[in-house]
Amino acid sequence: MRNLARVASSSLVALCVGLTLVVVAVAAIRILSAHASTILGRQVASDELATSTATGDLARSMDTSYVTGEEAFLTANSAVRSPLLGYLYTTLLPATDDEVTNLVRLHANSASGRSCRACAVMS
Repeated sequence: MRNLARVASSSLVALCVGLTLVVVAVAAIRILSAHASTILGRQVASDELATSTATGDLARSMDTSYVTGEEAFLTANSAVRSPLLGYLYTTLLPATDDEVTNLVRLHANSASGRSCRACAVMS
């Protein structure tokens, strides 16, 4: 009877030690995966912020170019039209082209691997 009690108690101690090791291993894995998830989340958020900022800049440049071109088209005064078209062709359109190039580059370098149909059309 004492032998059986001794075997049972040693088996119980071994089981407790084994389960403790399993709990420690699971906790360590969860801590490491939470750290990796945090790093990945920061990368994704940073990428999305850069893309949305570039998209906003492009939209603003396109709107400014459109309004300036429309204003130059609708004016009857050639003294006003000439400077507007000069500003449009020398400053606004090259800046808009640079913004498009920047957005295409951001999508091409995107770590997420998502495709952008508009970028494929523009390139």
